Amino acid sequence: MKLTFPTIDHATAIIVVIVVIYLVIALWLMWKQNVSRWSVVITTYVVSFLVLVLWWVPKVQVSSLPTKGVKAEDVFKAENDARATLAQIIGGFAVLTGLYFAWRNITATKEGQITDRFYKAIEQLGATDDKGNPKLELRLGGIYALERIARDSERDHWPIMEVLTAHVREHAHIHLPVAQDPTPLATDIQAIMAVIRRRERNYEKGDQRLDLHQTDLHGANLTHAYLTDTNLMDTNLTGANLTGACLTHANLARAYLTYANLASANLTGAHRL
Repeated sequence: MKLTFPTIDHATAIIVVIVVIYLVIALWLMWKQNVSRWSVVITTYVVSFLVLVLWWVPKVQVSSLPTKGVKAEDVFKAENDARATLAQIIGGFAVLTGLYFAWRNITATKEGQITDRFYKAIEQLGATDDKGNPKLELRLGGIYALERIARDSERDHWPIMEVLTAHVREHAHIHLPVAQDPTPLATDIQAIMAVIRRRERNYEKGDQRLDLHQTDLHGANLTHAYLTDTNLMDTNLTGANLTGACLTHANLARAYLTYANLASANLTGAHRL
């Protein structure tokens, strides 16, 4: 007696192979990579559903067609063709899904790198030696690193501006009475003023205002600086270069502007008491 075995079409064979490979990978992930069991279970259900769709839907499609007088191999081929088309559709969707998650991973990696750069730059900004003296090279490196991050990341732009202005308020606080022959402005403070002049203003919202009140910015170079709505109350701007600066609606109450160069500066609506 000759034994006969049911034939399996190529598409079904491929589906079976895919399922076996997936199960092997799933078990390996659970064993070696400590992947959550629930993640594997849910993914298994999804893959199983897709396999069922690939196997069942083409059969339903072909069975709805008139098959009277049609050879069995033609029906078999029609199922295979329908299954191949459906597999291409599902495969295309899987590729798009993979691209989306790859993009998400790249974005998350980039954000993580920006966060690391941010914290490292903050540490450099406050760098001091064993005697508590500022380490100028590290501080400048931190300032320019923060500037780069502020340009690369719109989300981090304003927090960085707040960090830099807080540094100025802390380390360049005004001392009264104002000295007639003050020492030169610290190099790190000058660098921060340069960053403020060059900052990307398009990232800023209408309610975001720089706060430099009660700071000593004597002789600072603020040419063409955008300082609209900036809080400069009680700030020492003696001898500062404010040529072409935009100071519209800035708070200049009790600010010291002796010998400040305000040529072509826009002071529309500025508060000066």
